[in-house]
Amino acid sequence: AETPRGYPAPGGGPNQHPRFRDTALTARTLERPLRPFTHASSEAARELLVQAKEMVWLNDRPRAVPLLERALQIEPNFADALALLGKLRSEDRQEHPAAEELLKRALLLDPDNVVALGCMAGMLENHEEEHGLAAELYERAIEISPKDFTLITNYAVFIRRTGADQPKARQLMLRAFQLQPKHPWLKENAHKF
Repeated sequence: AETPRGYPAPGGGPNQHPRFRDTALTARTLERPLRPFTHASSEAARELLVQAKEMVWLNDRPRAVPLLERALQIEPNFADALALLGKLRSEDRQEHPAAEELLKRALLLDPDNVVALGCMAGMLENHEEEHGLAAELYERAIEISPKDFTLITNYAVFIRRTGADQPKARQLMLRAFQLQPKHPWLKENAHKF
């Protein structure tokens, strides 16, 4: 099934989507195949990812970006680093075209990358013609990571905001509340669903 902007459809491989076959990406793929890394330099890249995640956790997201960029210099096919960098570029820097490319590469390498799926869904929320695809990406991400409180909450908010399936939004919010009953945002906002 084709998608409006070529994002991976849930359950489908990335090669099914025309957007992933654009000439620049195809040329890059032919020169250096995109595949998960396995060689020794991956340990250095993994350590940089761990440090970047610490920076994000400490709410020092700007310091995470150079760490992820260094990880990708060491290992360009590091799906987790691509996904997190795409997320940071989208959410913090509002660099949506760059974020989209990073997320697409991450999904080429790992179609089940929850960070990339969730972030891509979040980016699509702003495009009314792509709400169906955003919902599919959220569904896929939640299927992979059914206890991810943030994904579930974001999907519930998206459904409520778009006026789609309100009972589903309430069900998702209840599920999120069961996962994090003391979360301050839920305590304040869950009744709105």
